[in-house]
Amino acid sequence: MARLPLELQSDIFLRCMPLSHPTPEPHDAPMLFLAVSRLWRDIALATPKLWTGLLMEPLPCRMGFSTLCELWVKRAQVLPLSLTLRGSLDLEPPVRNFLAECGPRLQRLVVEMGRTHVDSITRQIRLNASFSRLEMRRRRNTCAVPKLKQQGPVLHTSAYYVCYGCP
Repeated sequence: MARLPLELQSDIFLRCMPLSHPTPEPHDAPMLFLAVSRLWRDIALATPKLWTGLLMEPLPCRMGFSTLCELWVKRAQVLPLSLTLRGSLDLEPPVRNFLAECGPRLQRLVVEMGRTHVDSITRQIRLNASFSRLEMRRRRNTCAVPKLKQQGPVLHTSAYYVCYGCP
């Protein structure tokens, strides 16, 4: 593998990525690439596109999760970001701050959460003009569809899903 050009090595890594958003788990790509060898680590860190998507969902309480998310986004360099918020992720200040920091680069946001969290995120986006790249948002909640439609020019495409048992 060391004899292949970096572009080809990066392309191989990109083709190994999961179809859904990657998680910051050590046994999943791209984090897994960092642990295989120094060469693989260097390739992964030199491939910003590996780091443009992130799935944030409730995880066992871990120290440094917000630091890991910030590092993840930093590795994507200047590329647009795609973020999925899933489940009952706690929207305390660290997550809200992270979302606000990603705002200018956030191109796609998928929200698969209960109504309370979805409404909170919708308010944050409406009040924060920095979400200028946002092209698509999906919600797993149909309770506040009119609010989403009022979003204006930021929202180019929307898809609505029924969430059974939403709070």
